Order: sequence, then C-alpha cells, then structure tokens
Amino acid sequence: MWRSDKQSRALLGKVLLTNVQTLLAYETTPILTVLRSDQSGDLGINCRVYDERGHHVASVSYNHLREADHLRGSFTFERSPNHLKLEETKTGLTLCEIQSVGDSGSSDLNVSVRLFLPNGELFEATPKRMVSHTNYQLDACTIIRDSKIGFDFSGEGELRLGATLINPLNSAPGMPMMAGSGMYPLLNNPLALSSCAA
Repeated sequence: MWRSDKQSRALLGKVLLTNVQTLLAYETTPILTVLRSDQSGDLGINCRVYDERGHHVASVSYNHLREADHLRGSFTFERSPNHLKLEETKTGLTLCEIQSVGDSGSSDLNVSVRLFLPNGELFEATPKRMVSHTNYQLDACTIIRDSKIGFDFSGEGELRLGATLINPLNSAPGMPMMAGSGMYPLLNNPLALSSCAA
C-alpha cells in the first residue's frame, strides 16, 4: 500500500518542504505528490503531466505511467527504490526527478521539476533556480512545513506557498518572501542536500 510521504523533507528548488502532503498543486488539485510504500519503503509519485496548452497528456499514478492514447511512447519513467525520473522520450528532457539523499529509505529528498500547469504556465524548479515563467522567479531560501500543499498555483496568477499568498505584481526577483503561518526563512539548511546558495 502507498501513502503520502509527509514525513519526508524535500528540497524543491530552493524551498525545503517538511511534513507537506502535496508538493505542487493547481487550484488545490494535486500535480505532484511524493509517496512511500508501506511494505518496501520505496519512493513513489503521483504526477499529472500537461502540455503547453494545458491539456492533460500523461500521469504517473503510484509509479505506473499512463499516457494519452495518441501519445503512447512519448514519455519514459525510470524507477529504483531511491530514485524516480520522468522524461520526454523524444527530447530526453527531464520533467520530474526525485532522489533520496543518504542511506536507503532516507526521507531527505532532492526534487527537480519542469512541468506545465493546467493553464499552460511552465513551472521549473532545480537546485540552482526556481521559475514560474509567466509570473515568478523565486530566489529566496524558504522552509514550508506542516502544510497540506507546498506550492498551489491559481488561474488568477496567484501562488500560495504553504499558508502564504504571493501576488506577482508585488514580488520581484531576489526579493525575500514574507514569512507567514507554516513558512519560515531558511537561515541554515539543516539537510545535507543541495545548497540554497546561488
């Protein structure tokens, strides 16, 4: 049986998510959730894949890839107990990669994504940068903890980080984000994960 891996500490871009059920959502609908097998302790994901027009084209559901009929073979999904990778077959472009850090079954995770949202907006988060191409460039190191959803994008151009709402008109590259309930500035990274330093 699979369960949401709420106990993990996931570094998504420059944001550390601790005790967060769904890493990425759109209008509260989960886009990326990290799972853990009760029996083996293996990593798992539920991930919805959209194209640049916002059409749902594939999903990874409990580590099983499902593609739209007309797109069969367009994506590949590699998995091992501590590493998951979803790629576009034709380009080799990584859409989502999750790696356990440390010992087998470690709950410390590095997460990289390059996914389109249902509104066609591209969200990219790697250890070096985090960009939502139409509205945001998130440079601040941040911790989100004890939240149902880490990143929740809305169709109105808003982004919720944990319990904090960010309006794109009031944010600028390099501007520290305001701390709110469930979100704290990251002063020292407690994990042996990718550094928050640029």
